[in-house]
Amino acid sequence: MEDQQINERFKFLSWALNERLRRLLAASEAKVIGRGGVTQVSRATGISRRAIYAGLKELEERNYHQDLLLPARRTGGGRKKITQTDSSLVTDLESLLEPTQEDSPLSWTTKGLRVLSAELSERGHKLSHTSVGILLKEMGYSIQTNERYMEPANGHVRNGQFSVINDKTHQRVDDGNPVIYLETAWTETTNAPQQSCRGNSKNTNLSPSTAQEHYSPGQTKFPNNKRSRIEPANFHFLQTFAIHTCRDWWQHSGARTYPEAQDLLIISDGGGSNGPRTRFWKLEVQKLANYIGLPVLFCHFPSGTTRWNYSSYQVNARLDHASRNFVSDNYRVTLKVIGLQTMAKHELNANEPDQDSHFIWNDVPYEKFSQINLVRDEHKRDWNYAILPNDV
Repeated sequence: MEDQQINERFKFLSWALNERLRRLLAASEAKVIGRGGVTQVSRATGISRRAIYAGLKELEERNYHQDLLLPARRTGGGRKKITQTDSSLVTDLESLLEPTQEDSPLSWTTKGLRVLSAELSERGHKLSHTSVGILLKEMGYSIQTNERYMEPANGHVRNGQFSVINDKTHQRVDDGNPVIYLETAWTETTNAPQQSCRGNSKNTNLSPSTAQEHYSPGQTKFPNNKRSRIEPANFHFLQTFAIHTCRDWWQHSGARTYPEAQDLLIISDGGGSNGPRTRFWKLEVQKLANYIGLPVLFCHFPSGTTRWNYSSYQVNARLDHASRNFVSDNYRVTLKVIGLQTMAKHELNANEPDQDSHFIWNDVPYEKFSQINLVRDEHKRDWNYAILPNDV
């Protein structure tokens, strides 16, 4: 009967107790009971005997003059990170990634998290696939995901594409030519106005709600259980904004940093608004090539996990555009200059770029696309290509 009463008292207070208060309350119950109290309280509450003994020790060493707002744990308490207890984990994980050369500008892997977890287990490291993903993120890796049509069935093809990007980056950084990595994102934010609805007996005020939805080109959404397709104008605007950011970077910094550049290499993912099958994107890249007067080489990342080993100069550009009632489109472009011996970030609140309104709602016709000076690479022609200035 007494065990049940102890359990009920703990249930009433469990919602307000942190780790420290739980063991102190259990220790006070055990101290009042006396002999056998630790075992009885542990059986009634489920708190370990070790925690109760720790609470008894804290009660004996209590200081009435110290601050009442004490932390739940002492400094350095809790379970240590696995990287602190396993010193060879990071080294073994990096040995499973490619390439192994120290001077390589890019590190990558096409293996899944479960495969990496199994290979680490074979080397004596017990680590779940979730922990492997967290560890890779702490090491600076990011996941590249593409649309289905960009995903090859053979993993060797993806690995070969990573090798091509790594070799081209290494060669152009050594020759003093610019290499930039481009990321684009579009977020739709809905700001609903404050509403009120009345019931039979009371009024309920609905506070303003804010929802964010992330989309990729061609993605299908279902508002009100009705199938509809995302407007292509958003992705065309994002493509124009991304090239506008590249032009601003070249005008203010790139041309001075690389006065003897022979070409410009741009690397990005293989899906989304800057995908290899997007005609409007190639049209915008052609405008960039004509503006800077240099060939623009393009390489697309396949699906995998990557990290840039070279230091880079980063430009973050953002543009908020209110397109419809209570809906705003937020455009984000991140431009990283690979190979510069500096780690700096530059925030840019850009103005709306000029757009070719004729092609906003429609795809680029064949007559216009044929004017693009496109030269495809021998290796994986859809993923690697160059766009030359029209005067070349």
